[in-house]
Amino acid sequence: MAKLNIRAQTWRDKIVKTIIAERSRYPNRSGNTPFGRLADKLEEAESDKVEAVAVLDAFLSLINEPPRTQSDEDAVTYWRSLWLLSKSLEYEKDKLTLAFHSRLFGKHALPDNLKVFALNGFIELGGNLTLQEIHSLGAVKNSNPVAWINAMIKSSHHYHAFAALQDTLTSTTLTVHQLKGLVINLEGWGKYFPNPDDYNQKIVNLWKISKGDVHQHLGKWLTRRNINH
Repeated sequence: MAKLNIRAQTWRDKIVKTIIAERSRYPNRSGNTPFGRLADKLEEAESDKVEAVAVLDAFLSLINEPPRTQSDEDAVTYWRSLWLLSKSLEYEKDKLTLAFHSRLFGKHALPDNLKVFALNGFIELGGNLTLQEIHSLGAVKNSNPVAWINAMIKSSHHYHAFAALQDTLTSTTLTVHQLKGLVINLEGWGKYFPNPDDYNQKIVNLWKISKGDVHQHLGKWLTRRNINH
């Protein structure tokens, strides 16, 4: 592992220790938990350049040279936590996006079951992918279609994304967690469309073709926003 200065090494150790202690499949950034408190400290560090540099170096180290994990489940927890903790980092975040990108493609790419977390990290920090890159992430599309479509929309391929979303809703059964993610993302996706009415109509069209829980949740989303459907 590349040698870190004392300040960056301290951050790295603190982050790893907190991730291990959390042991949660879906760690929460909010609340008075070790994970939530660390997220707050990371945000506070952004206001001090010396600390911000140390945090950046620690995260680059954790992305490029992660500690060994004892099981596949631990690896999932590690990468999910790393993505969630990195979301609020702003200092020279282009370096973080490049690091996450290297974990999606090429010789340093993560195993298929972990790529969704590198993808989320890359996209949440403002990265953009080409359509060709997105379509090459077939494993993510199959395991987490909502995250895959989110990457497409936030990379400004929103019209392609809705065709993919329509296909997903008619051919795939979303898990409870994926359905929740879909509903949460609906609000944010709208800002990527220049015409709000066009976006709302696309959601109405999705509601019309969907069935079961998806149909019900989309209907509730439209009703809460007083959108005729």
